[in-house]
Amino acid sequence: DLASPTSGAVITLINVVSTDPGVTGFTSAGATFLNGSKLTDRLTSTVNTTETVTYTFEVAANGCVNPITEVRVVTVNPTPTILATPSAQTICDDDFTAISLTNPNMVAGTTFSWTVSADPGITGASASSLPGPGVIAQQLSNSNVFAGNVVYTITPISPDLCAGTPFIVTISVDPDLIADSGPAQVVCEGTTVTLGGTPTATGGSGSYSYEWYGPGSFSSALSNPTNILPPNLGINTYKVVVKDNRGCISDTSFVDITVDQIPIIDAGFDTEICENATASLNAISGGSTTSITWSAGVGSFDNPNILNAVYTPPTIINDTTIILTITTNDPAGPCTSVQDQVAVRVVKLPTLVITNLGNPPYAENTPPFVLEAVPVGGTFSGPGVNSITGEWNP
Repeated sequence: DLASPTSGAVITLINVVSTDPGVTGFTSAGATFLNGSKLTDRLTSTVNTTETVTYTFEVAANGCVNPITEVRVVTVNPTPTILATPSAQTICDDDFTAISLTNPNMVAGTTFSWTVSADPGITGASASSLPGPGVIAQQLSNSNVFAGNVVYTITPISPDLCAGTPFIVTISVDPDLIADSGPAQVVCEGTTVTLGGTPTATGGSGSYSYEWYGPGSFSSALSNPTNILPPNLGINTYKVVVKDNRGCISDTSFVDITVDQIPIIDAGFDTEICENATASLNAISGGSTTSITWSAGVGSFDNPNILNAVYTPPTIINDTTIILTITTNDPAGPCTSVQDQVAVRVVKLPTLVITNLGNPPYAENTPPFVLEAVPVGGTFSGPGVNSITGEWNP
């Protein structure tokens, strides 16, 4: 306020001086003011130090100037500026912000204070401050299936509590990137499987890439690898990690593929027996086989539930081939029973006829002769018979 107790006084600004040319906005010397007026300068400073502006006034009334001047000193404190980088950023779910705060005009002692505004479902952001240049590092999580934002409003504040222009930073948080390796499976030995969920990846942002690993040096970059043959009996564990186009990485998802052992049976070699004989069987079992059953449809077994059963064929009229089937038990789980077969050829016994005996009885002096029979190829024996030549001497 510019005021004098003398009625009608006029006040003149006779001098104004700043300590730095970077301070501007003050009224020039020579300005006059009526008694009771106000001097309303808006002082600005482009420097980062505390400066002053000194005003010198004189007062005059009725043509008389008071030789005593009035001096007023105004302190101009610097206003800090702020640079926050990046000003906008998209991060992965559960990642940390990395907002770097600096003071471009380097006002000594500048601190930074911020407030936050987060979309529903976004957690981890909180209002706070830094005592100087630094980084806002807050872990942000997104429970939504879509991206959400956090807005940071950051204000620089000088030691004299001069607040600079706030800086706005927007952080977008992608939804959680989830890998799904698919359901656990139990399969029979030798069965191929398809891995992965429906779909294998959700959340995150943009397109996905896949990294599958498993037993037997298995690896794949497909979302759902097909025709995969697990190499081991029992549990085979596969795992997948998903990455999106921002470089976000999912937690590892694991799936167990359990392989049950298949039953194994070998009925043995085909065989040939004569009529009225039996066939001794020699089957071999393995794998998950725990019991077996022989079947034929004709004939009989001494014990149809043992590997080395003895088979008795039925009465035959002609040479006959009989197929014997051995079947394993049906094990628990996805594997089923298996069968194998063996052929038993039953040969009809021959009917022997000696064709050249003539009409017995024979005389004592009947000369020796070679016996003949149908079918040929047998061996003769008996009194007076040479088993090598087949000659008979009555």
